[in-house]
Amino acid sequence: MQEIIILNSLALNNGFTNERGFDNTYRILKNIVGLWLIQGLQNSFSHTYNFKEIEAFARDSETCGIIFPDDTLFYNPRNMREAIDEYLRKTGQDLPVTPGQYFRIAYDSLCCSFRDNLEKLERVTGRKIEVVHMIGGGCRSSYLCQQTANISRRQVIAGPVEGSAMGNIMVQALALNVLNSVEEGKKMVRNSFDIVEYIPEEYVRKTERIYKTYKKLIYN
Repeated sequence: MQEIIILNSLALNNGFTNERGFDNTYRILKNIVGLWLIQGLQNSFSHTYNFKEIEAFARDSETCGIIFPDDTLFYNPRNMREAIDEYLRKTGQDLPVTPGQYFRIAYDSLCCSFRDNLEKLERVTGRKIEVVHMIGGGCRSSYLCQQTANISRRQVIAGPVEGSAMGNIMVQALALNVLNSVEEGKKMVRNSFDIVEYIPEEYVRKTERIYKTYKKLIYN
């Protein structure tokens, strides 16, 4: 296996690390806020909306603001909705009115964060990233996956959901000689689970405007 370790000021200044993996391999890692925003919003309303309802809300609402998900306001707020309101006031944006608008802001801001960090990763590694692989619970969200494709302008491959568990099982199978190689294990996983592909939709102007707003907020 090829071993890639990035040690430069660009990686350091942007919070990228080298995480050691199976068989003395390394991967470039950047921890960013994920569905914590959505989960926090779920607890902020008097009614607990399920993820199916949340997706419908987000899809049917217009983006009325953008936040920086890694702002300290969102680390562990008493109330996520109030934290979003505070950030929007601080940055001179209108406050949401409906639950759907709050969830839309959270989802779209996450997608902007994904693109921002993908672009940083390209600069850090000197490699072009054309496909985004999404695993874990987030890949069940068709809205999140499609909007990630739209805003990042990259193909998204979603699945499997239980990526960590599959990797753990694969390593145990290698240790017990049930599998002969990592490649054999990867092939087994690919053949065992359905994946969904998302292609960027053709409304670039709208999603580019969202991303430009995000960049202006955090870099100006």
